[in-house]
Amino acid sequence: MNYSFKVTTAGRALLAELLATGEELEITRAAVGSGKVSAEQNLADMTDLVKFEAEATIAQRSHKDNILYLTVQYSSNSTPGKGAFYIGEFIIQAKQPSTGENVTLIYATLGDYIQPVNAYSDTAAPDIRSYPIATVISDEISVSITAPVGLITYDDLKSAVDQWGDDYVAHLEQELEEIREYTESRSISAVISDFSIPSEGWMDSQDGSEYPYYLDVSVEGCRVDTFPAISLDKASQPTAKEAELSSSVLSQDGSVRLYAKKAPGSSLTGSLVLIANGGGGFQIPIASESTLGAVRIGKGLKVTPEGLLTPSDDNVDESDVAADSEVDELLKNEFGS
Repeated sequence: MNYSFKVTTAGRALLAELLATGEELEITRAAVGSGKVSAEQNLADMTDLVKFEAEATIAQRSHKDNILYLTVQYSSNSTPGKGAFYIGEFIIQAKQPSTGENVTLIYATLGDYIQPVNAYSDTAAPDIRSYPIATVISDEISVSITAPVGLITYDDLKSAVDQWGDDYVAHLEQELEEIREYTESRSISAVISDFSIPSEGWMDSQDGSEYPYYLDVSVEGCRVDTFPAISLDKASQPTAKEAELSSSVLSQDGSVRLYAKKAPGSSLTGSLVLIANGGGGFQIPIASESTLGAVRIGKGLKVTPEGLLTPSDDNVDESDVAADSEVDELLKNEFGS
């Protein structure tokens, strides 16, 4: 079983309510678990994790046109004292405006590709796991995030290092820009909003598998190391349900392979998003002015064994260091009392 996810039945009802009322989609929680669902389980019917392990964060998010991009992230330093475990599933929850309750918006399973997470150690870097997803929702729905956020923002770090000179900031910005361009070129390979699945050409593998019928659909730019996410139009869902179309989609060079228990009676339409991982597993996103993520330490700065960002020159003049009163005033001006 491959890594896959779905907007749940409760999540679809929530989105319909938001469209009708004009309320915004408020993402309130992310969590990871070690449970595993069966291949026959419809992910849309899941309301919670099979086995909860830890709270997670939303490390990256954006909403462009009708595509919502989110990255769920777990870091072992968020749960010191917790032993090693396997991540096999995660959920994203949102607030139901009419009841105020958390509703499972998206359920995801890693299928047969569960990932071990090391226990946190004071002497080693934290084990960080990031899972990007992209799903189609109406561009009429505004989105806000009140779930915990991962790592630090670019703006937060820039405000701190500004105290030690513009030269350090310029050097840091140059390195960030180079890394950001490299990462973004390997994040989203393609977004195909008019993806079509024909009813002709389905083959019977006759191998006795649960989903014996398969079809290869040509997709320019698709590679074996990309992750395909398909969202069917509402009009195509009855046909897909009748054919018992599998939620698993296989990436191939130049095409994607779909599976079903029987050939669909008519063609299906929807959207396809290809997500690339850069060839080395899921990556921590690079921080920007509007994106949470990782940063590199520039010239003139160092990280202490306690994880503190400090000037690397021990002879920094006291006039270069902000006093407690100056820090308090800055925080009050930026965030209020």
